[in-house]
Amino acid sequence: MVNSPDFPAAMSAIAERLDWPARRLNPATSYLMRRQLVDYLDSLDSRPFTAHRITRNDATRRFVKSRQSR
Repeated sequence: MVNSPDFPAAMSAIAERLDWPARRLNPATSYLMRRQLVDYLDSLDSRPFTAHRITRNDATRRFVKSRQSR
């Protein structure tokens, strides 16, 4: 998500690309959303996902870099 310019923003496309079901993707994206590590668009038709689309922001890269040094 951070390093790939062609990484999809739509949750359904992310699930397809990673081959993850909503049950696996939702906890990961909820973690990022609650900590404001991604920008997201919520909509009524986002089911079964927690959001319709997510995009990286400045905090996303900082979060990833802080985890790489461990």
